[in-house]
Amino acid sequence: MKATLALIFTLLCTNLGASTPLGCVSLDEVSSSNNPADIFAGLTSCMDKQNYKHAAALYTMATLYGVYDARRVANEAAPQVVALLRMYALSGRPKAELNRLQAEVVELLTDNTEVCQRILKIGKPAYYPSYITEHISANSTGSLQITEGFNEQEAWQESLALVPHC
Repeated sequence: MKATLALIFTLLCTNLGASTPLGCVSLDEVSSSNNPADIFAGLTSCMDKQNYKHAAALYTMATLYGVYDARRVANEAAPQVVALLRMYALSGRPKAELNRLQAEVVELLTDNTEVCQRILKIGKPAYYPSYITEHISANSTGSLQITEGFNEQEAWQESLALVPHC
């Protein structure tokens, strides 16, 4: 069952723009060129291995990058793509596993000094959010442009304050 879910999620991530799907890695192995689809693939791998510490860090990073990317794309459907990735990554998981992940995320963000340092070292995304634009172009209408007047630094600081509370 877990192998089947992992395969389905890998295929979905590939369809949603995973260019370099990660395995179960620490944040030290994530780069600014990894998009949320790549990172959520790593989360799935960590959940399969019951490595909730790495899973929590990857969940936080993927969500942070997704929040930032949703601000970049001038389309109201952009946040839904990130929610879809998160949903696929976690669907079919037993409640006990989801509770363990949630507990690790809470612990990680309660004393967030270390995770914030790692995230700041990685930096803001260095890729075009094609996983969003490709999904929107295939499934809806509207603008697929970067938000006019987009202020990268301001959006990054706002995203950092919202997700890992850095």
